[in-house]
Amino acid sequence: MNPLACLALSSALVPPPAGSEAPAPQCVQLGAEVAGRLTESWPQEGLHRGVSLSRGRAELGLAQATTSARVAVAAVRSGGEASYIGVAGESVVPRVQVAEARLHAPRLGLVAAAGMVDDPWVVTGNHSWDLRAVAAGVGEDQGWLERSDLGGLVGWTSPGSWATTTVVLSSGEGLARRERNTGLDTAGLLILRPLAGTGAPERLALHAFGRDGSRGLGRARDHRLGLRLATRGDWGAGAVELLQAWGVDGDATRRPRAWSAWGQLGPPELPVVAWGRIDHVDEDPAVHPTNRQSLHAGLGWSLPPGRTTGTA
Repeated sequence: MNPLACLALSSALVPPPAGSEAPAPQCVQLGAEVAGRLTESWPQEGLHRGVSLSRGRAELGLAQATTSARVAVAAVRSGGEASYIGVAGESVVPRVQVAEARLHAPRLGLVAAAGMVDDPWVVTGNHSWDLRAVAAGVGEDQGWLERSDLGGLVGWTSPGSWATTTVVLSSGEGLARRERNTGLDTAGLLILRPLAGTGAPERLALHAFGRDGSRGLGRARDHRLGLRLATRGDWGAGAVELLQAWGVDGDATRRPRAWSAWGQLGPPELPVVAWGRIDHVDEDPAVHPTNRQSLHAGLGWSLPPGRTTGTA
């Protein structure tokens, strides 16, 4: 088993740089993540205390020569967060999050995938912010973006990993809804790594994202524009991102925007990680005040010690 082939299998949006060797003949990837949460809120009104499953995900992937496939299943509350009608009451049930087939061309730095594919902005944010069990990225957390969608993507990484570009064509309705109009979403992601020539390309990365799309029966506009400056090293990771939306969940009049900044610190020789993140959301920039902030901070054990890669 080739560890590099397994790593490539887990991230279709960042294919190997052009000129890379072909992956190992066969690689099997198995993964599982589980996280629970006990919450207490103040003032103690309503449901101020509770227990939840903040993360439950299993992934299976297989790579063979220049082809691969993977399926990821996540646990969700069938009744959602605001409904009392679900499956067998409000049971926690599995939901397909990713189900895709891929074709790799390592010598050209190309990869193509089809099926339930990654959202480029969400998944690259996940690789910058390791603690998805604490909170999803601000765009997904606010419901402006979804983890994946039905469609296809093509990605290319330049020789030396100086740049990666990905184009995604998808239904625009996300992983939870079938197609509701005849429009297709087109999204593009560009990643620039100014320090690629130093041997540590992820020490500094600039992500630029745009999406032209529609949503719902009326084909309401659903456009996005995002910028992110990210860093990752032996001691930790951090990023600052901006996200602007034009239309949300079928309402073309909404134009919210947000910025988010986070950092995490964990010396490789110690099984400890500290993190902090602040999100600022402005639901309607033309009306004051419609903004709010949220803060996430914590200190805990890093399992396994020295982990330096993000989660999908």
